Amino acid sequence: MAKQLHERLSQQHHEVMAQLEAGTLQLHGPEGPPAKVAPADSKKELEIHLLNPKSWLASGNATLEVELRKKGSDQAIRGAETVVFLEGNQDRATSSHGRTDAKGRATLKFPLPAAIAEGTALVIRATTGALQGELRFLLKATSGKKTPTPSAK
Repeated sequence: MAKQLHERLSQQHHEVMAQLEAGTLQLHGPEGPPAKVAPADSKKELEIHLLNPKSWLASGNATLEVELRKKGSDQAIRGAETVVFLEGNQDRATSSHGRTDAKGRATLKFPLPAAIAEGTALVIRATTGALQGELRFLLKATSGKKTPTPSAK
C-alpha cells in the first residue's frame, strides 16, 4: 500500500510540475476560478529618469533628482508618489519619499548608510493611480573607497 501511495504521489508531482512549466496549471479552489488580473508589467507605464547620475552622492548624503514621464512620451507626470529605498538580500528600508511637481520632477534626499552590503540595490519607485514605474541601481563599492557607485541593473 505504501509503495502504491508513493508511486501515485510521484506521478501527481510530475504532472503538476509539467503543467506548471507549461503554464497550464489551474490554481483555484472549490469557489471557482479566480478573477482575471492584468499582468503586473501592463501597469508599468511610467519612466523614471535620474537627472543627476554623476552628482547624486556627496558627503554620505544622497540627493536624487528624478523626472517622471509617461512611457514612450514626453508627458510629465505630476502628483505621483515617489519613493526611494535600499533593497538588500533580506532588508528593505524606505529612505525618502515625495510627490512630483508640475514638471514631473521630485527631489529625494536621505543619508546613505556607511556600510552597504554587496548586491544592495537602490530602488526608485513611482506610482499614480494604477500606473507605476521603477528604476533600479545595483550599488557596489569602488576600489579603495567605501562610497558606493550606482550601476544600472
